[in-house]
Amino acid sequence: MASITKNKPFLALAALVVLGLPLAYFFLIRPQMAGGSEAEPAAHATQPAAASATAQGQHVGPTYTMEERVVNLQGISAGGRYLRLQVVLEFQPEDAKFYTLTGEAHHKAQEEFLAEMAPMAPVIEDAVLTVVSSKSADQILTPTGKERLKEEIAEAVTRRIGHPEVVNVYFTQFVAQ
Repeated sequence: MASITKNKPFLALAALVVLGLPLAYFFLIRPQMAGGSEAEPAAHATQPAAASATAQGQHVGPTYTMEERVVNLQGISAGGRYLRLQVVLEFQPEDAKFYTLTGEAHHKAQEEFLAEMAPMAPVIEDAVLTVVSSKSADQILTPTGKERLKEEIAEAVTRRIGHPEVVNVYFTQFVAQ
């Protein structure tokens, strides 16, 4: 019992090191390795396309996230296939300054965007589901097929709502069965 009491400062120091090093790496070192400083996005804020910003590791434009859906795919004669997917649409922001926003300002701008898009939600979701449900599993289960599906979704949504333009489509869930 006496040796445990003598080792308390050593144990506390060891616990601090064991817990502190991973936390320091995660919060201090890793962000610098992944994207540099916070001042970098401002240097590219004049780029007109959100695609350029995302390709360079910058913030994405305003996004609209659809709830996860299960969609019937074409080809019922092949046994009927289903696709469980969740789609996130990235839109061209009204102002390139959107890419430089951080924290509360970014959150507020995103919330304002979603409020503006709320009346268009049924149109957006119908466009996405119409495109996806028109495809067979063979058409969308390859990497090339997924990329083509993303292009078709972006085109369909932009065509239906007009403005703002969809600049990227992300699949956060994509499971066929």
